[in-house]
Amino acid sequence: MHRNHYIRSANKDSELRAVQKAPTSKKYLLWLEQLPLPNMSSRAGQGASLSEATVCRLSRVAIRSQSGRYLRSDGSLTDNVKEATLFSMSFKPSE
Repeated sequence: MHRNHYIRSANKDSELRAVQKAPTSKKYLLWLEQLPLPNMSSRAGQGASLSEATVCRLSRVAIRSQSGRYLRSDGSLTDNVKEATLFSMSFKPSE
């Protein structure tokens, strides 16, 4: 996807598409959802640290569409958050 492209839902919310026109509809809304943190108070006495794999998983986000479905890594949409719906994101300042 290139700059100045916007994501919108299409085909009765069964897929997401990148288009160039400026967004004017709620079809363009996406949410980034982060997984909830584990209850650290239940780990009292066990050390309050998380494994590297857990931290890695918690640092990713799921992309939810207006219809409440989640984008999978293969481009399809699903109703539940799974490993294939978690993405790493990075942000860089513009030059």
